[in-house]
Amino acid sequence: MPKVSVIMPIYNKESRIKASIESVLKQTYRDFELILINDGSTDDSEKIAMEYYKKDSRIKYYSQVNQGVSVTRNNGIDIAKGEYISFIDADDEWDRYFLEKILQEVSGNNVCYCGHYYFINGKKN
Repeated sequence: MPKVSVIMPIYNKESRIKASIESVLKQTYRDFELILINDGSTDDSEKIAMEYYKKDSRIKYYSQVNQGVSVTRNNGIDIAKGEYISFIDADDEWDRYFLEKILQEVSGNNVCYCGHYYFINGKKN
């Protein structure tokens, strides 16, 4: 059983999904499963997700008709096997230490919330 289940809903994010998946796979903390759920994409998002699924055994791939991000996240929760659950959108990226740091913070707690940064043209806003 993985310690963390990372759930990524996917809908038409072909231009950003590679960077998002790579940011999860490059985590310093390695005991996770990445659950990719294609929510009826009409672009090449499914093809890209399948390529990663075939390359890394930590990745689980599911496809469904479009139901929206909330239903997709809930479906991911039903699938998840980890002790903890984290979400990432298919157009977001994590710092490589994200899971390691978040697990340090959640130790002894049930919930941990963290902030975010926006980068525009390489500048943090």
